[in-house]
Amino acid sequence: MKLTFNDNKVSASLSVRELVGFVCRSGSLSESRSMNSEAMGEGRALHRALQQKMMGEMNNYAAEVRMSISRLVLGVGITLSGIADGVFFKDGLFTVDEIKSVFGPSDAQSRAELERHLAQAKCYALMLCESRRLEKINVRICYVFPNERKTDFREFCFTRAELSEFYHRLLCEFIDIAGISAQRIVSRRTGAEQLRFPFKSLRKGQKELISETYAAIKSGHNLYASAPTGIGKTVSVIYPAVKALGKGRADKIFYLTPKGSIQRNAEEAIMLMQRDGVYLKSITVSAKKKMCIDKSDCDCDNCPFAEGYYDRVSGAKKELLAKKGHITSEDVLEVGRRHKVCPFELSLDASLVCDFIVCDYNYVFDPKVSLKRFSDKSEKYIVLVDEAHNLIERVRESYSASVAPEDFTAGAAVFANNRRLKDKLEEIYSAFGRKKKELSEGDCQYISFSPPEDLTLAVSDFARELSSFIERSELMPEPQKILTDLFFHCRDFVMAYERYDSSFSTVFGPNGETRIYLVDPSGWISDTVNRWGVGIFFSATLLPQEYCFRMLGGDQARDIFIDIPSPFDSANFPVIARNISTKFNRRGDTVREISDLVHSTLQKTGNYMVFFPSYEYMKSVFDDYSRRYKDAELLAQHGEMSADERRKFLGRFTSETGKTSLIGFAVLGGAFSEGIDLVGDALSGVIIVGVGLPPPSAERESVSYRFSELELDGRAIAYVYPGFNKVLQAAGRVIRSESDRGFLVLCDERFTDPEYMELYPSSFENFTEAETDNEVASILYDFWH
Repeated sequence: MKLTFNDNKVSASLSVRELVGFVCRSGSLSESRSMNSEAMGEGRALHRALQQKMMGEMNNYAAEVRMSISRLVLGVGITLSGIADGVFFKDGLFTVDEIKSVFGPSDAQSRAELERHLAQAKCYALMLCESRRLEKINVRICYVFPNERKTDFREFCFTRAELSEFYHRLLCEFIDIAGISAQRIVSRRTGAEQLRFPFKSLRKGQKELISETYAAIKSGHNLYASAPTGIGKTVSVIYPAVKALGKGRADKIFYLTPKGSIQRNAEEAIMLMQRDGVYLKSITVSAKKKMCIDKSDCDCDNCPFAEGYYDRVSGAKKELLAKKGHITSEDVLEVGRRHKVCPFELSLDASLVCDFIVCDYNYVFDPKVSLKRFSDKSEKYIVLVDEAHNLIERVRESYSASVAPEDFTAGAAVFANNRRLKDKLEEIYSAFGRKKKELSEGDCQYISFSPPEDLTLAVSDFARELSSFIERSELMPEPQKILTDLFFHCRDFVMAYERYDSSFSTVFGPNGETRIYLVDPSGWISDTVNRWGVGIFFSATLLPQEYCFRMLGGDQARDIFIDIPSPFDSANFPVIARNISTKFNRRGDTVREISDLVHSTLQKTGNYMVFFPSYEYMKSVFDDYSRRYKDAELLAQHGEMSADERRKFLGRFTSETGKTSLIGFAVLGGAFSEGIDLVGDALSGVIIVGVGLPPPSAERESVSYRFSELELDGRAIAYVYPGFNKVLQAAGRVIRSESDRGFLVLCDERFTDPEYMELYPSSFENFTEAETDNEVASILYDFWH
């Protein structure tokens, strides 16, 4: 949907599918969920086949007829457009065809589905009446049931007046629910144009980031900004994006984060601007699991908040969108609970008419869960990507998929008596067996750069048969879920295969398990951002520049990279390298050395964090330190910490400093090594143990090999750079403002190698190499005293 405003008039452009999906849905969420083969492209193929058949039978049958209509309703000019599946003339009347492929049983069609499909067809029928000045027209809904190999036709006849009245009601309800008004658009534009930066002064570096962000949006180029922690990156990219939105340079802003804990910064920034007079509808879309009220493992067939969702959601949307200021996840949960509708789906529906959307990377970059409702190519979005260094691995995982023999065990028990499914499963097991035989003696994995064609064909055939079995069978909830999950697992693997190109590799395991792995995510990131609009990628650790720019899809001929130096006094941030081996095979021997090093850094009472490459190593040092030293209170991260436990952990650092030091033991790359704000005395120093290298794996080796083929440093791209980004993120916890003072100790023999020292940012310029713990203690004593 695209909103425009000119000369005090507001207009909206949208598709038939958008309009009907927004207004006409009724019934339950389960009725709108597709877990059938249409997701694999069969629906479109069936449509084309039926259209070809119709054109063969009727000389005047036209397929894929593009139409549009414009109306002024309640002061809003609305242009509706779309493509009718078919139009033909017979027995003195025109007929509009609407073709729907249904992979379930023909007798399971709900009245709500028919009404929705009929609403789409009636919109096209009115368009044809208007363009050809017809007073009467036929509508035909063509249902194709491939599982039963039959086609069912539902025919209706309408007058032009009936269609016009129906369309008017549709638009009025749309305008009401969407809250579209000239006042809103005027307020947004005027408020954004008059908006001042929400703080009295700019920190050094903020002015450059603001101007470069606005220039990138204005020119349509993507921006990659490496900017130090603590200068206020969040507000510095949101402010120019809001100004650009007000000037009509974009239709929406998406603020993307890798984890929910970082979203609060964006929410606070947009609320500051809303308090300053900018009228923006803004919302946070949180993960489905977090938003679930029923906690029923998202079973739409048995959830009271999914049952009848579309019959109650209009009132919920109106209430939610009436809220002033930012719509938080808590607001959505409260309204969802009151109206008894799924909060997650409610947040997605409400986001359609919001200007600023805070959400996870997945909702733009993951092809399985990306927000298809925002795929209208007529709209232009600003995509703000926070902590952008994380996007590389996230996109890799989103586009990768795997299957293994054990994935099918539970499902096989459910369909044990179905001969066709058992035969299809045997074909999959045979394909696994062939891959197993290809392993060289003594190997447990091997890598290929060709797609696994025979296995994928077997999985695709199995999934198609499984879909039909699920639709035909009346299963209890638990076996139904087992088979549905298995279907989607197979579908994801087939979709990964369909995307396979030179950016992928295939990894085979000892039992034939097969993983399609995205080696180079750059092209997929670039395509996604360019399809959505303009991307602003920012982080404190977009280093080294060439690596991050390339891996995040930067175009040398068009896009811009800026590196904003740290504005903070380096004298307040000594960096000390201590030569202790933390390589995997030496960790058991260095536990005592690490404990002694940590103890040597406590030259004043304060709060400290020590980051380790693994939980096992961390626990060993934690146990040794707690046994041998009693000079500090100790906290340790564990692998399954809840959000409340994480808050309590951090709360200990922000509470008033006592007479005893506090040391937090945590893992590098975990919840506490990035995205947390410990300002002032909350953190006096950080010790980083190890260089953060990802564990060796066949997937990483395929990355190394592929980029080495391109005459790049494959080992650094696969291992060194991702690891060092974790180091930089943890280091960024120390200095958060101009007045902060604190130290960083880098504990590993490799930190003084030229390979690593070349990666040091400008904030590491106050660097010293210490030979002993006594030297570390002396440097830090002098620093504090």
